[in-house]
Amino acid sequence: MFGIHAYIAFTLDRVVSNAVRQLQHCVTERGALECVDLFHQEQRKSGAGGQCKSANKRIAAEMAYQKRAEASLQDENCFKVYIYKIDCRVTIELLDTESEDTEKCVANTQAWSNYVERLANPAATTG
Repeated sequence: MFGIHAYIAFTLDRVVSNAVRQLQHCVTERGALECVDLFHQEQRKSGAGGQCKSANKRIAAEMAYQKRAEASLQDENCFKVYIYKIDCRVTIELLDTESEDTEKCVANTQAWSNYVERLANPAATTG
């Protein structure tokens, strides 16, 4: 009935329905509402971004905002979104929220490397 040109209409319909579903999720989910409230609080304190030329002045406030967001979303992935208005560009960065586990992993890797080195070359460690 629609022919081969109906693909665009049906694709657009799917895009709109997915966008509506995501917006509904944003206004009904408790975690999403907490994130919006946190964003508004930090925006008043200049911790939620600004111009690139003043980024070094906001670094402490932005890091505090990031830590509060990570604590609020303990079991979720956290993303940092950069919007460059002049370049018409958006970048999204996945944040590493498991810093304590990473430190333990690094320590365990270093201990394992030391063990393997001593095992592989016992004469070097007894000298």
